[in-house]
Amino acid sequence: MSEELKACPFCGRTDNLEFQSWTEQVGNDDDGYSQLVEVVFCNNHTVSAHVDIWQSRPLEDALRADLCAAKEAYDRLMDYRRKNTLNFQLEKLDDYLRDLHIALTQVRYE
Repeated sequence: MSEELKACPFCGRTDNLEFQSWTEQVGNDDDGYSQLVEVVFCNNHTVSAHVDIWQSRPLEDALRADLCAAKEAYDRLMDYRRKNTLNFQLEKLDDYLRDLHIALTQVRYE
């Protein structure tokens, strides 16, 4: 098995997992065939499943994708807010400098 096993869905641990594979004969000797069986065992819960089923977690994968999309949306929103706050502050600074310029041009030195 080349990919890393996902944690046990019941206890969340990976240190107690055991991967086993063997070949089984399916059918009779004349028209049968050999089939590779790969199973994951969680020794903490005496739970086992075929490796394809063990590694398939559609709900978790969907939740992770949603969480990733939400984080990206949050980051975009915070960038937008930061940029608009900066723009607002720069506009206030421009207004202040404009008012200062007007005030200074109205000052008469006598």
